Amino acid sequence: MKKLLGWLFPLQGAPVKTSLFYQVELLSLDRDGRSLGSKFHAEGDGEPPQWITLDGFSQDQCIDLRPYWEQMRRQGLEDLTTDVTIRETIIKFGATRQLVDDYRLILRRPILP
Repeated sequence: MKKLLGWLFPLQGAPVKTSLFYQVELLSLDRDGRSLGSKFHAEGDGEPPQWITLDGFSQDQCIDLRPYWEQMRRQGLEDLTTDVTIRETIIKFGATRQLVDDYRLILRRPILP
């Protein structure tokens, strides 16, 4: 059987939809690395999200999930947890300041046989 984009194609017959369950969690962290709560959560069947978009001070902040999904696929991982830092430079009243937000990204996706 051949797996392609969440479908199993038997050698003969029609494609059969498979359950490609995924879970994505983004936790906000304090300066000591303790969780302050969830900023983003998604789960379901099918293709998982490729981006997380968060409200920034002056513009939206995006986290590209594609490299993490690819790393999981290449290494055969079902779970991946990593810390992510988002930096945003703002200019307010002539002063430049950098805002730093720390998060913990948790991805889960079972490996199909």
